[in-house]
Amino acid sequence: MRYLVIVAFVLIASITLYARVQDSTSFFPHTVGNHWLYLHSDYSTELVKIVGDSIDNCGYTYVRFQSVTTKKSGEKSLFYWNYKINSNEDTLWGPYTFDKIALKLPLTTDEIFVTQYDSQNQPLEVAKVIQMGSGICSGIQAPTIQLGYGLPSRVTPGTGGLFYKTVYFSKGRGIVWYGTEVEYKRLLGCVIDQDTLGTLDVKNGNDAGLAKSFNLSQNYPNPFNNSTNISFQTSVTGLVKLRIFNSLGQEIAIIVNKELPAGGYSYNFNASNLPTGVYIYKLESAGFATAKKMILLK
Repeated sequence: MRYLVIVAFVLIASITLYARVQDSTSFFPHTVGNHWLYLHSDYSTELVKIVGDSIDNCGYTYVRFQSVTTKKSGEKSLFYWNYKINSNEDTLWGPYTFDKIALKLPLTTDEIFVTQYDSQNQPLEVAKVIQMGSGICSGIQAPTIQLGYGLPSRVTPGTGGLFYKTVYFSKGRGIVWYGTEVEYKRLLGCVIDQDTLGTLDVKNGNDAGLAKSFNLSQNYPNPFNNSTNISFQTSVTGLVKLRIFNSLGQEIAIIVNKELPAGGYSYNFNASNLPTGVYIYKLESAGFATAKKMILLK
């Protein structure tokens, strides 16, 4: 069996080690309706959505996920799976079997815990906290945990270790990176509790009064199917540009490129000819620029 060698995680721009993570629930946000969009190493996209949940008589919560993967050829595949969460919301089992722990909290740096036992109650798989710190994902900094999973004989305290799976959990987002010895996927964007995460704000200059008068709203609806409305407000008359980019930073549409009087505006964006994915809409006016992410879901 080949093993995954841990390398630098491209989404983590800075890591500041800290001793212990106490917050449990927000590392696996599990509200029905939450969405995640991932890009795989083969350039396929995977849209993951929580479609239901239930609680049994023992207080365990079962969260049902739906996954739609779209290949570069356009071929789609549909899968469902479940996670189980205990009543204290500090242990997560799944996704395909409830005898394997995916995450437990609190954790300490370099901690090793058993994720699965065999029929003789001997450790079959363990997970190790490789690092814990402050990670940057989708432009937002948040506490992040990197876990490596492997055989008990190959996972040891201290530096090093051979892992066949590595997962990054980020507070407020859940899984932001998942890799095995043959493939990986990384988070492009998500909608958690009706909030689209991954907002980029760029301000050129120091005019605080002008900055307050320049506002770009989150598109509505979001996620959207085919069309959505984008609203913004500026109190300065001048040239206004509203452009759409794909996740690679390529410009795909120009909604507005003209001089507008001060005021509030709303424009409809039709994406009927575009594939499912995360898109960025950017507003520029009077020396200021701001951008937000939106998810097209077909």
